Amino acid sequence: MKFERELMSTSTVEPTLPEFTSIQGAATLLACSTDTVRRMIYSGKLPHARLGRTIRIPLSALTLESLNGEGGAK
Repeated sequence: MKFERELMSTSTVEPTLPEFTSIQGAATLLACSTDTVRRMIYSGKLPHARLGRTIRIPLSALTLESLNGEGGAK
């Protein structure tokens, strides 16, 4: 009985997937053009994931990039 209560009281942690945005979304968040975001991707300055022909950028990378001054807004 005690074991059942312990099982019921434990909380489960659901895994979360990283949040991604498009090139257009990244450009908006960084206050720069889509061409600038593409250059950052191709030069290796901005991590990304490719799903077929679609490119997605993790939001966590955009936060770091904007703090480092890579975007147009300062």
